[in-house]
Formats: sequence, structure tokens, C-alpha cells
Amino acid sequence: MNMSEAASCTRSRSAPRHVRRFFPDVPTVGEIVPGYEASAWNGLAAPRNTPAPIVERLNREINAGLRSQVKAQLANLGGTVIAGSSADFASSSRPSREVGKVVRTAGIKPE
Repeated sequence: MNMSEAASCTRSRSAPRHVRRFFPDVPTVGEIVPGYEASAWNGLAAPRNTPAPIVERLNREINAGLRSQVKAQLANLGGTVIAGSSADFASSSRPSREVGKVVRTAGIKPE
């Protein structure tokens, strides 16, 4: 018997509300703990002071790649592709950078 079939196993998954495809019978943490939501993201960044034309070309080429078969492959893995501008990326990644500031200011260390 594998873990996903074990009747005595308590299962939950931490995933956005729309990800139900792989384990449709397993509730999300947000369904167990109202208001909880977690997600993960990936992105590419260039070094500070990279010339704007280079950033624009990288962005254009990466977005073109994400519109190709890469999007379908990531969707097969449960991912959602959100292609956009470098300004979009900076805006959407800001909350993660804010969490980092809080951790550093509070002196939180891994145990």
C-alpha cells in the first residue's frame, strides 16, 4: 500500500486553491485552516545595472519560450505560467522581499 492509499494517514497539501488535479481527494491546508494560503514562484533576474536593452531582450525571449511547449510541460506538472514584464516581476516578488526584511530585522535564524 502506498502512502496516498493508507487509511490511517492524515494528509493535507499546501497548495493554491486551484491545484486539485494530482490529489483531488486530499484537502488543501486552506480547506482545513480557513484563510491559509501558500504558493511558490520561480523567476529569473539579471544582475543590478544590466543595461535596459539586454533586460528587455531577455524578457522578450524568455516570454516567447514560456508561450511554447514549456507552458504545456509546466502545466502537466501543476504549474501556472505567468509571463510578463520585468516591472511585473518586480511588483509580484516584492512581498517575498518584504518577508526577508522582517526575518533579518527580527534576527530569525534557522534551527
